[in-house]
Amino acid sequence: EWNSTVEQLAAEAHKILLSEDYTEKEHLKLSNQKICQLREEVCFHIEERRALLQEANDFFHSADKVLDGIENYRKIFNSEGLHLPVLTMKYEELQEAIKSCTATALQKGKTLVNKADSHSSWVTGIQRMMEYVQEKVDQLIRQGPDYKEL
Repeated sequence: EWNSTVEQLAAEAHKILLSEDYTEKEHLKLSNQKICQLREEVCFHIEERRALLQEANDFFHSADKVLDGIENYRKIFNSEGLHLPVLTMKYEELQEAIKSCTATALQKGKTLVNKADSHSSWVTGIQRMMEYVQEKVDQLIRQGPDYKEL
């Protein structure tokens, strides 16, 4: 909509410039150039914002996957009847899974936080999600058996 309105205004300005009876053509030319320049700047910022929003979406998607994985491992540790060898294997599997998936999600979050204005509300949301993921990871590790005992 915004783009369409600007295009209409630019077309009207161009028509006025072509008319012979308009006396302030030079002023209109300068105004038209300013509008074109501002339009380019706004389009640049819109694209920049779209890219950041896509990155944020990717981060939250990764964080959700991490949280789902953590929940699955929590269920394994809470299940009854796991024998020590199986529990040991699952614990080692858990450690590797946590390292790989958490690192990716948290790195995406850190990258976004570094790119953005620290006072932005969406940065606060990303920071909270990063803290929540780390908290869940720590909870799960504390919930698992002590590796020395295994």
